[in-house]
Order: sequence, then C-alpha cells, then structure tokens
Amino acid sequence: MKTRSFLIAGFILVLFAAACSSAGGSETSGSLNTADDLIAALEGQGVSVAKGDQFDQAFFSVPALLLNTSETGFQVFEYTDEAAAQADADQVAPDGSSVGTSMPFWVDDPHFFHSGKIIVLYLGSDQSILTALEAILGPQFAGR
Repeated sequence: MKTRSFLIAGFILVLFAAACSSAGGSETSGSLNTADDLIAALEGQGVSVAKGDQFDQAFFSVPALLLNTSETGFQVFEYTDEAAAQADADQVAPDGSSVGTSMPFWVDDPHFFHSGKIIVLYLGSDQSILTALEAILGPQFAGR
C-alpha cells in the first residue's frame, strides 16, 4: 500500500514538473516571436548584435529590420502571428532563389530561417553565424 502511495505521489510530482516546464511560453517551445527575442538568444550564444535600419522588402508582407554583428548583418521579418509568417515562408523556393514571383539578386548565398512569428534572412557563409542561427532557430527552411 505504501509503495502504491509513493508511486502516485511520484507520478503527480512528474506531472507538476512537466506542467511547470511547459508554462514558459515561446522560449521553451523553441519559437521566437520578436526581433528582441532573437537578439537576446544570439547574445546568449555570445554574438553581439545591434539593431540597424528598418526597410521594405518587396517579397515579404512586413518590413525587414537589419541586425548587425561585428562580422555581418542579416534581416529579421517580424509578423503579427505565426500563420502570416508561415504564409510568407511558404513563398520561398527551396534553394532561396525566388520568393513568390520575385527573383532577387542575392549578393551572397541566401539562408532563410523561420521560428514562431519571425523569418530571418542571412546572406553569407560565415559558419559561426550559421551555427548560431541554427542553434536558435533550427535548420534553415530554404537557401543554399
């Protein structure tokens, strides 16, 4: 009888711990919702980031925010909801060569990442930046 009580108490404790760990919102689920979330995550990876200018990109429905590191820069597109971000992400060709009907001329290899309410576009081949972005956002969904 005591063994059964301990098992039930242990089970309840495990359920409580699981509920507490999943109550953290977007960060525990791995998705990011703002450029500030991304900046904090990058700084947690040891990458110093500064906000740059915001500007329109014809191929996405929201403006881009330029984020600068000491080595390079990349663009973050912040959406009002995950469905809108996914709708724009769905327009990107697997190799990143086009977005919908737009065929941008990339100055370097495009790498597209998507997490929660943001899409990140990195043009470059700096392995330390790619590694940091992949650690935070997961594998790129499009690009070379």
